[in-house]
Amino acid sequence: MKPYKPSNYIDKTGAKWLLLTAGIGGITLGGVTFLVSQLIYLVVIFPVLLGLGSGWLLRQAVVRGKVRNPLAAGVVAVFMAGLLYGTMHWADYVLFRQNANAEIRRALRGSRQSSAANITVDNFLKETTGKTGFSGFLQYRSQQGLMINRSLMRLPVGSQIMWNYWGFEFLVTGAIALGFASGAARKPFCEGCQSWYNTVDRLGRLSQAQLPEFLRLLGLINPENPHLYDVNHDTANNLNDVAVNDEATVNNVNDAASNVENVNHGTADNVENPPVLVNRAVLASRLINPLTKVYPPSLEVHLQHCANCEQTNGLLQIERSSIDKNGLVKFHHFQQGIISSEQIIGLYQGLQESLGFQSSGDLGVSEHSHLWQQVNVAHQERCGSLSLRESIHKEKDIYIPHDLTSEQLETLHQQLSTLPTFSQIKQAYLVQKALDNLPEHPFYLLGIIRSKGFLESATAQVEWESVLGNALSLPGDFAVVLLNENRKIQQSLQNIEGANFYTAPVKKSILSNFKMPKPIRHELSVPKELAPELIPESAIESSIDQPDKLAQSNELDQLTQSTPIEKPELSEPISNLDQPSSTSTDS
Repeated sequence: MKPYKPSNYIDKTGAKWLLLTAGIGGITLGGVTFLVSQLIYLVVIFPVLLGLGSGWLLRQAVVRGKVRNPLAAGVVAVFMAGLLYGTMHWADYVLFRQNANAEIRRALRGSRQSSAANITVDNFLKETTGKTGFSGFLQYRSQQGLMINRSLMRLPVGSQIMWNYWGFEFLVTGAIALGFASGAARKPFCEGCQSWYNTVDRLGRLSQAQLPEFLRLLGLINPENPHLYDVNHDTANNLNDVAVNDEATVNNVNDAASNVENVNHGTADNVENPPVLVNRAVLASRLINPLTKVYPPSLEVHLQHCANCEQTNGLLQIERSSIDKNGLVKFHHFQQGIISSEQIIGLYQGLQESLGFQSSGDLGVSEHSHLWQQVNVAHQERCGSLSLRESIHKEKDIYIPHDLTSEQLETLHQQLSTLPTFSQIKQAYLVQKALDNLPEHPFYLLGIIRSKGFLESATAQVEWESVLGNALSLPGDFAVVLLNENRKIQQSLQNIEGANFYTAPVKKSILSNFKMPKPIRHELSVPKELAPELIPESAIESSIDQPDKLAQSNELDQLTQSTPIEKPELSEPISNLDQPSSTSTDS
C-alpha cells in the first residue's frame, strides 16, 4: 500500500514560526524550570514534562506555519531542547556567581569592587575544576551531585555519572519534542488549496477475510508484502454475483482488471480512466459494513481528505480497534494508502446507495462527504458514543417490540448457542429503538443478563459486548448491552411485550441429588366397633352385591371379637368423664 509522503516543503513563514517558537519557548521553559528547581526538582519526571511542553508548542508552530518538512521540524525540536537546558544551567550559573560575589564582598567588609570578587570566583573554579567561566561551573556542578532540593538534599554521585544523566535528560526531552514536531509535519496536506486535511469520515467495518479483495479493488496492494493481500477468490465470486444485474458495471470492472495491473503498484496517479476507478470503488464499498457500532477487535475504515478541494487525493486508513484498561476504544494504524478523488466519490456513492440514499454521481467529494457526515451524526445518535463504557440508553429513548419473525429469532438463538459463553446467559431481550433519524434502517437493542463470575477482570463487561457484537448478525444495525449493570434499561425491556425471547432452563440444585427417605407409617388394626367411620361406603355396597365376601368379613369379625383387647386402666369410669367435677360445681 502506498503510504502518504509529505512534500518536504517549508517556506519563510513556516521557518519563522519554527525558529521563534523554539527560541522564545525554549528560553521561557528553561527559566520557569530553573525557578521551580529552587524548591524541588523531580528526576526523570521534569524532562518528560519539558518534552511534552516543547512538543506541543512546536506542533502548533508546524500547523500554523504549514510546515511539511519533518526533518526541519525535528532539527528545530532538538535545537529547542538544547536551548531549554542551556537556559536552565546558565541561570543556575548566574545565581551561583551572584551568591559567591555577595559572600566575598561580605568577607571584604562591604567592599563594592566586583572585579575582585569575579577574579576570586574564577580562581576558585580554576583550582577546583581546572576551568573558568560557564564550563568550569558545569564541571563544578557535576562534582556536587544530583540536586533534588536546592537547600535540603543532594545525591552524591560521580562527575561522569552526572554528565551522563544530563545527557539522558536532553535525549528524553529532545526525543519527545522531535516526535511531536515531525509527526505534525507528516500529516496529510492539500497542496492545491494549501490547507491540512480537515475531514475524517468513518466508513464502517471491514472483515479480515474481505480485506485482500477490498485492497485489490482500490489498487492498494503492497508489493513488499504480496502474501498479505492475496486475492480472495470466494469474495471475488460473490462480488461478481452481486454485480450481475449491472452489465455496464461488470464490463467496466472486467476491463479495469487489466488497466490496474499497469498502475504503479496500485496508485491512482497514472490511471487514465476515471469511470473505471469509480465503478471498482463502488464494488469495494459493498464489502464495508456501514452503520455498525465499533466492537473491538475489528478493522475500521476511515477516510481523511480535504473538504475544500474537489480534485485532491484522499488518505484511506484501515485501523485496528482495541479496548484499553479503562474500557475505551482505541485505534491503531494497520494500513493506509492514497486514493484518488474518483475513488473517494465511488466509495461514498456505493455506501449511500447500499443504505437506500439517492445520491447522484455528479456530486463532488465535498457534497458526498457532507451527506455522509449527516449519516454519521444520525448513526452516533443511534448507537451512542464510541466509548464502550458509556451507555447507549437515554431517558428520551423509546423502545418498541421488535419486528423479527420466529425464524429470525430462532437463527439469533442458534448464533447465541454457538458461543463458548452461552452457558452463562440467563436471559436475553430484544427490542427495537424508535428512531427520528434514518427510520427506514431499524436499530435493535440486544440485552443480556449473564451469570457473573466470582473473580472477573475490570474489562470483562466490555469484552462480553465485543464478543457478542462480532459474533451475532441481525437484519439491521444493533447494539449489545449487558443488563447486569444497567438496571434502568433492564426495567424498560422487561415492560415490553415479547422482548424476552430466551430464558435459560433452571438448573437443579446440588441438594436435590440427595433425597431424604420417606417416613414409615405404622398402621394399627382398629376394631370396627371403635372406628366404624373408617369403613368406606363403597366397601359396604360391594359387600351387599357379593355375599361370599360378606361371609368372609363376618368370620373375620368373629375372630376379632373373640380376641380380647387390652384396654388401659382408667382412674375413673368413662361415664364420669362427661360429668363436671365437684370442685368445679362448688366454685
